[in-house]
Amino acid sequence: MLDGRFASICIIDDTLEQNGGAIWRVVEMCAMHVCALSLLTSPLHPPLVLVNHIINSSHRALLEHAGAEVIESPPLPQWNSSGVLWARRSCRSAPLVCGANVTKPPRLGNFYRLHLWDPSIAGARKVAYLDPDTLPIRNASALLSDFEPPAALRLGDKCRTSSRKWYEPPGGIFLDGERIRKNDYYWNAGVVVLSPSTEAYNTLMAMFRSGSYPNADPGNYASDQDLLQAFYWRALHGHPPNALPHTLNFRGYPCSYYAVADNLTTVKIVHQAKSLRQHNPWRGVCPRLTYAQYRAILKSFLANRSCMKRGPTAVADPLSCD
Repeated sequence: MLDGRFASICIIDDTLEQNGGAIWRVVEMCAMHVCALSLLTSPLHPPLVLVNHIINSSHRALLEHAGAEVIESPPLPQWNSSGVLWARRSCRSAPLVCGANVTKPPRLGNFYRLHLWDPSIAGARKVAYLDPDTLPIRNASALLSDFEPPAALRLGDKCRTSSRKWYEPPGGIFLDGERIRKNDYYWNAGVVVLSPSTEAYNTLMAMFRSGSYPNADPGNYASDQDLLQAFYWRALHGHPPNALPHTLNFRGYPCSYYAVADNLTTVKIVHQAKSLRQHNPWRGVCPRLTYAQYRAILKSFLANRSCMKRGPTAVADPLSCD
């Protein structure tokens, strides 16, 4: 059992199974994420990446060239009728996201990350989980050394929308008969420091099967983030996880820039870097390179199979943002 490791997922939705180009773009995104992490953070152990059955040997090879340990994930439990009700409830708030006749949750693949709470899969006492659409731009080793699990980015008042309609579900957030303020409850699950345990894993799987958790975001569908928020609210007796700074999960929201202030070059992980339309997490955080240039350099490292430069003296000068 390792003391700590980084982990992510690279799950291909079954609707893309016949679309080789789309699959390759997803795998490339996952590989660039791992390559940047390998080069800039130089983890002691290969980052773990869970994949599903659609990932073939060529996809797996690219992830391994990036520095990952690739493991095929177990399947998810059956999403039962209770769960479908949760998905339909959220679709009524966001019909453009998932349509009216949903038979399973949109982006079901995101729930595969719940398997990282299984110690036999994670293989470590502490895991720093990063979404595959995060992009490390500086050393992020602090996630494993400086924060006790569970830890995540709390959003709070500064990150709330001005419209109450979109900020809280109609009637508020209810869990176990209690109405909860979203500011107290809500956090982003794109970067999470966690401790795998059999008890936690079994509870998460039971919640997945039953759909027994609220949808905390009326502008979205019921998601794995909602499940994790409910799990930790119960586990921590009405408290959110320990707080990660915005520098370790930089979303590019106005509140992100407010929190970091003039210290943009301290940002270590950019989240949702694949799209700069709604909010731009790249502005100011990497003065030396544009987003396109950064991705091009990562692609060259992947092509040359040179992502794995582990060790305390590993440096990736071409990737330096400063």
